[in-house]
Amino acid sequence: MKKKLTLFLCLVSVCMCLAGCQHKHDTIKIYNKSDLIFDDVTIETKDGYFYKSHEKFTVDENTIAVTIYFSKSEEDVWDDN
Repeated sequence: MKKKLTLFLCLVSVCMCLAGCQHKHDTIKIYNKSDLIFDDVTIETKDGYFYKSHEKFTVDENTIAVTIYFSKSEEDVWDDN
């Protein structure tokens, strides 16, 4: 009986962890060299701003740059380009 109860509680906790995450706004995630998630960089945007487009370009041999544009309107839709 204890094994069934323990298994049930584990399954419920896993389901709650997976179903309880909601993002109210977009985030920018930069993956680092290693596979560990703890060294990644996450930049959160302000509430109400959503991704619109981005531009990427090379500054010099060792530097890249990314410009990310956000929109505040929820009525904007994705382009089909």
